[in-house]
Amino acid sequence: MSDTLPAEQRHGFLDRLGIIGWDYLEAPIGAFLLLGGAILLCGPHGIAKSRLARKLAEALGEPFARYDASMNVWEDIIGFPDPAKLMDPSLRDHATGIPRIETRTSVWGKRFLLVDEINRCSPEMQSKWLEIILERSLMGEPTGAVWIVSAMNPGYSGTYPLNLALASRYLMFMPVPTSESMTPAQLYSILSLDNPEEAPAICKTGTPAATDKQLLALLSEAAQRLPEATPIYSEVLDRYVVGITATLCREAGIHTDMRRMRMMKSVLLATIAFQSVLDDVPVHLLPQGVVSELARTVVSLSYPTIAGLDGPTLPQVAAAHLVESPLLAGLDTPFRKALHSKSALEAFRELLSGPCNQFTIGVVAEKLLGTDERFLVAAALFVVAQKRQDLIGPRTMTLVTDMLSDTILEPQSGFLPKAAPIGQPPDKTFGAYAFCKERPYVEVLADWAALCARSLQGLPDIPFVELEEYLAQKREHGVTTIRGIVDAFV
Repeated sequence: MSDTLPAEQRHGFLDRLGIIGWDYLEAPIGAFLLLGGAILLCGPHGIAKSRLARKLAEALGEPFARYDASMNVWEDIIGFPDPAKLMDPSLRDHATGIPRIETRTSVWGKRFLLVDEINRCSPEMQSKWLEIILERSLMGEPTGAVWIVSAMNPGYSGTYPLNLALASRYLMFMPVPTSESMTPAQLYSILSLDNPEEAPAICKTGTPAATDKQLLALLSEAAQRLPEATPIYSEVLDRYVVGITATLCREAGIHTDMRRMRMMKSVLLATIAFQSVLDDVPVHLLPQGVVSELARTVVSLSYPTIAGLDGPTLPQVAAAHLVESPLLAGLDTPFRKALHSKSALEAFRELLSGPCNQFTIGVVAEKLLGTDERFLVAAALFVVAQKRQDLIGPRTMTLVTDMLSDTILEPQSGFLPKAAPIGQPPDKTFGAYAFCKERPYVEVLADWAALCARSLQGLPDIPFVELEEYLAQKREHGVTTIRGIVDAFV
């Protein structure tokens, strides 16, 4: 599509920089370079976290500074007061009021920063880094920083928990690939790399690194496509981000603040734009499967789970993405609507309003059978099973019949004897109530299910008689339990 770079030079920019085995993070890292801001790399020592930051800075041709957060003090970052200029107001720093002597390590004018060992610096220093990482400023004065890479080794001794406010400022939290996750070919490539830090006597040092013109061309093209991607994807990404964060909160108890949601959307847009450049296709023709996989990856990188803070696990992200991914195509599904419904009965109606199968019925059933309306849902599922046996799997049917048995069979009350095995009559007749008397167990369940399920009239292909008014009247008179409704009815 483009004349700027041939297709074979688009993918693999990290490999060209000597960062091997990071292929699956190529688009997210490209999005970081496109947007600026801060990312956090997490993993053990010796896996190229520092090398990545340095190589990216060199490729962009940007001034680079590395800070060891466990050793640097505040004066290393901001500079030292200049006593010779303290008496001259015209020479005072307009942000702090104090003229300072900048050192080689001071942050001013450094556009690409590596803040290494961020979890080894004290909580007080973490708080001081917070402003630099969030706003790229220091006491209100712009530092000039555009890209900030932090790195940490989780689980090591002598570390501090990551400040929650600091963690909320990172665009992404990237688990760094280890040798165990790489192919033999990738490991051979790593072994062939020159590293001046490991062999300073034989490796060339002091030679300025050349900028990577191919990477700069990719970023320039992605910057042009980002405004094109925004009107195409903005609305569906809004719905997707709101949907998946709501699902993670409801199903996994993971809270997502509004800053994180905004970051997630921004990174998604930038990742889509950069991926379209890598694949050399117009942004609006990026395959839906690619967009979906990018979204799942970005969501998994958006939470600080890898840094030891609260966040969803990869299986939880995958499950939530499975529910919400149709939104990326501008679609919605009864399955998704059912999981988001505030009422169990509403959820059940939504689920059966469109195509469904044993898997979707089973997932929603297990969720709804834990709600206050579980007995009505169990009754409705039982009736559905009589009409559509293909929709209710064995596990779901066992949950349903056990639930219905609990509403009818209460040995301690003398109301009915203990239940027989599912599908078999009990060893003696049920109690004295006409509703249950001398009837096989399964028939009792079926009639009881039909009685409860009448409040769900409207389910497709299942004729129900309205009972909503009757149930409402009983609730108004203080009859609120299933057992109470049965007693009142009989």
